[in-house]
Amino acid sequence: MGQVHRHTDMNRRLGGSRTYISGGASGIGRACAERLAEAGSSVVIMDLPRSRDAAEETISLLRGRGHTAHSLDVDVTDPDQVSAAVAQATEAIGPPDVVITAAGVATAPGHDHTVSLMETKADHWRFVMDVNVSGTLNLIRETTLSMMDNSIPGSVVTLSSVAALNPTRGVYSVSKASVWMMTRVLARELAPCGIRVNSIAPGSIDTPMLPTTLGGENFESWTARQVGRIPLGRLGTASDVASAALFLASEDSSYITGSMIRPDGGLTMGSG
Repeated sequence: MGQVHRHTDMNRRLGGSRTYISGGASGIGRACAERLAEAGSSVVIMDLPRSRDAAEETISLLRGRGHTAHSLDVDVTDPDQVSAAVAQATEAIGPPDVVITAAGVATAPGHDHTVSLMETKADHWRFVMDVNVSGTLNLIRETTLSMMDNSIPGSVVTLSSVAALNPTRGVYSVSKASVWMMTRVLARELAPCGIRVNSIAPGSIDTPMLPTTLGGENFESWTARQVGRIPLGRLGTASDVASAALFLASEDSSYITGSMIRPDGGLTMGSG
């Protein structure tokens, strides 16, 4: 990427760049913010107003380590809010070189994520698709327009899921498969502008959101059974996903676009 300056210290390989991250207050988004800030990127995290305390905690952590970091309240399902947030972020640190769309949900509030697609209520469908699909596109559209306006050959990293390859999670699987196809479509459309678009499809990642997706099942028993299915023999961490994000954000992946990286411990190595 034209705006990224490579350093002999590989921990600073994003020096001089600017990263925007949706859903950056906690979990995978926060881990990505930490990892890319450590690599030298200035960071803006965008999250819901109800996540403001967590966002400010993340920002304080990054600033305490000497990094440039800002947070903004934004609902990614609202195009006007996204447009305003990108304008604010640009004013704060400059136009983006890297965008990570980590904002996402497993289900709608008050709904069981294990419900079949045939039984999914309309409000449940709309909520999950609005956040995971429309929210992802809203941020990508605004940020890549900024990249093009500023002649920045940037990198966009979407967060899909191994659920995109496994039709067992109802509307969640549909939404993440949509993110994966969106990634491929945008990679083709934006390649002439030098903008790369790739996806990360995490497997079972040990984050605060994970226990809430088990439909009331005992977390310990679920974990033991799931670990038994994972060739590498452990759940993933947010840091595992952040490492993939750093690779896709940096020039180390400069000839990769329209691809999916699966930090899943080998869980889906037999999937297409």
